[in-house]
Amino acid sequence: MVAMVANRDGVLWQGSSGHANPTHDAGPDTAFRIFSMTKAIGSLAALLLVDRGTWPTTSQRCS
Repeated sequence: MVAMVANRDGVLWQGSSGHANPTHDAGPDTAFRIFSMTKAIGSLAALLLVDRGTWPTTSQRCS
């Protein structure tokens, strides 16, 4: 697991624990394959924009 806490001023904390694969430990620069997690990340980004009022929610849907 790799985690980071940041704000507008920069990184406040970062840490890692466990293994990236059977032969290497996970670290702050470890790249992970997230596969279908991109759908959840995209959905979260859209919800944040709607919550902030920057995504128009009154647009017409395609039928």
